[in-house]
Amino acid sequence: MVFPAPILNFLWSVFWSGQSRLSVAMRFCVARARLKSCGDCVYFGAGVKITGWDAIEIGSNVSIHDLCVVIGDGGVSVGDDVSIAHGCSIISTNHSWENTLLPIRDNPVLTGSVVVSNDVWIGCGVRLLAGVEVGSRVVVGANSVVNSTLPAGFLYVGAPAKAVRSIIADPC
Repeated sequence: MVFPAPILNFLWSVFWSGQSRLSVAMRFCVARARLKSCGDCVYFGAGVKITGWDAIEIGSNVSIHDLCVVIGDGGVSVGDDVSIAHGCSIISTNHSWENTLLPIRDNPVLTGSVVVSNDVWIGCGVRLLAGVEVGSRVVVGANSVVNSTLPAGFLYVGAPAKAVRSIIADPC
């Protein structure tokens, strides 16, 4: 697609909430044109909100389900074979509050990339905050808050997310 960003934004808004195959296909086409990179077989559910399009990379075989928010201004990278359940947030920005002469809302916005490696399942309602990396073959349980790097091969739950058990099969 060789349309300017305002036209693509308009198309995204037209098909934003639809459940039909046409709506799903149009969201994929718009995302492929707007994102820094977008692999094959990527599903964007209804109501997915995206900002910072140019700083987002998404691999292949990825599903981002209904009502997710991706704030990509600080950089977001999602690997292959990733499932992001409904109602999740990936937030690559954060507010500072150091300048006490300004209201908090007027302090500078800080950015930090969010990296989700290959073979990750993110449960519903999870929040991935700026500056985190999720290792490969990880499951993040529903409603968890990820505020630090999660090493590969574990199930994480809680706020903040903590490892509760390994999910790598013992070869013996």
